[in-house]
Amino acid sequence: MIFFAETEYLEFYTVLVLFWTPLDFQFATFSLLVVFYVYLLYKREWQNKKRLVFLIYGFSVFGMFAMTTVYIIVGDRMGLSNIKSLEKAHHLYMSVQLTILV
Repeated sequence: MIFFAETEYLEFYTVLVLFWTPLDFQFATFSLLVVFYVYLLYKREWQNKKRLVFLIYGFSVFGMFAMTTVYIIVGDRMGLSNIKSLEKAHHLYMSVQLTILV
């Protein structure tokens, strides 16, 4: 867990938000590299492809945040005792998404 986020001082929901949302920000930042590489590869056609690229970028980042929000809501309802299986599913989903970017 996060060193300053002890469950006895914070709500469990807050701990889940602090623990899982940095992965979404990492995904959003890392996927900007993909947008930059598309720009470098298609400089001449960039004006035509820019809207499509940013649309795909927006949907993928929004999808990540939406899935993490669902995981946080489900994790908060499951409680601390059953969180391990949900945590594994979330990390597997995030690793697959980051691997697709590469």
